[in-house]
Amino acid sequence: MNVNKNFKELKELSKEQLLGNYGVLAGASFLVLTIFYALFLLIYFVTIGASIASPFSISTDTNLGSLSISILFFVLYLIVNAIMSVMITGVLRMTLEISRGNAVKIKDMFFCFSHHPDKVLIIFFLSFFLSFIFSLPSMVLQYYYTWTTPSANILTSDIAILYLVLYVAGLIAQIIVSLNLAFSYFVYLDHPEFAPIECLKESCHLMTGHKIRFLLFELSFIGWFFLLFLSCGMAVFWFLPYFYISAANFYRDVINDHATKIDITIDDHTPGDHTTIYA
Repeated sequence: MNVNKNFKELKELSKEQLLGNYGVLAGASFLVLTIFYALFLLIYFVTIGASIASPFSISTDTNLGSLSISILFFVLYLIVNAIMSVMITGVLRMTLEISRGNAVKIKDMFFCFSHHPDKVLIIFFLSFFLSFIFSLPSMVLQYYYTWTTPSANILTSDIAILYLVLYVAGLIAQIIVSLNLAFSYFVYLDHPEFAPIECLKESCHLMTGHKIRFLLFELSFIGWFFLLFLSCGMAVFWFLPYFYISAANFYRDVINDHATKIDITIDDHTPGDHTTIYA
């Protein structure tokens, strides 16, 4: 028997749970975005400074200089996203607690910095690596072509079809990986005793039979992107709390679905209790 709530039910439930909690989640979203953009600007200016100071900036080897600066920016950007993953997981914990009827405070967004932040970072880097490896073939081909023929466009070259095939195949693989690992941070929050790799495996287990459903669930928010555009991005402070708590409710819905399939009756835990519900 299918016990899953439909998208409308999940969204209506999320709206009800947000009543009285919008302020704290909007504040957390504001802090996350402010810190992210501040760090992004920092690495932007660092890479600009590095490009000016680089010996390649005054040499004829512009390809090598461009590649070194790109690598520097990529590494710094990855570090920033890793730091932000710890904070965003804290926000996810807030939405998970709200969905379970518990009160939260703005300071709860920093919860993960004092509760095994290393596990969050490992989950982030493992997820990134598993996704990144599928983009490598097209990236290597593009950089090689740019290196050997800097004035040409790969999309108008003889290898354009090969590049597009590798790019599209990599993109599809990345989407599948991201769907499989979508619940990794929620699993970490519910089961802090799990090792990071166990969180990834459990997420894959939970997403069995739910990947397409979760993808469609995410796409059901596409109307919000038009609102974000029309509001010059200001609607993000309404959208993020709504989306995060909807994702938390989707996660809880999947948990209950799996519990029903293995004939287990479960109750959501209160803070501090961790109930393993999986066979």
